[in-house]
Amino acid sequence: NNFRAIAPLFLDLFPNLLTLHWGWSQMSSISGEALARVPKLQYLNLRNNRVSSLTNTPFSALSHLEHLDISSNGLRALHASEFDTLTRLTTLNVTDNPLTSLDAGIFEPLTKLQRLYMAGTRLASLHARALDTNRELVHLDLFDNRLSHLPSGFFHHLTRLTFLDLSNNNIGS
Repeated sequence: NNFRAIAPLFLDLFPNLLTLHWGWSQMSSISGEALARVPKLQYLNLRNNRVSSLTNTPFSALSHLEHLDISSNGLRALHASEFDTLTRLTTLNVTDNPLTSLDAGIFEPLTKLQRLYMAGTRLASLHARALDTNRELVHLDLFDNRLSHLPSGFFHHLTRLTFLDLSNNNIGS
């Protein structure tokens, strides 16, 4: 597709939309104004676009969102404020974005998060308490990053974890 943006007027046509796939387009930004037109949205796939930053908290009106895929964009940073209202989110995919670090409390509002995909994000380190509030997490994918160690206590609250991928990192003993 060659869509540069999601037009708010277009989404006005679908007030009951639950699933939106808008990947493999040419979008360079995500409009919070447009997404506010589909407040019942539960599944949002924006994979493979050209979004380099999330400005003006584009997901703030999506309080029903359960699945968010923003993988394979050009996201260089993520901030906790971008996820504040996503308290129902169970799956987050940020794979293949050039992130090098994450804010300490970035996933704090995501207490229902079960699956977190962060493969190929260039992460060199993780905060020891980054996932403290994510006690429902069962799937954690950290494949193909630049991690050289895992901080003490990082997995302390992840007692439900059933899948963990740490391959292709530089983790020593």
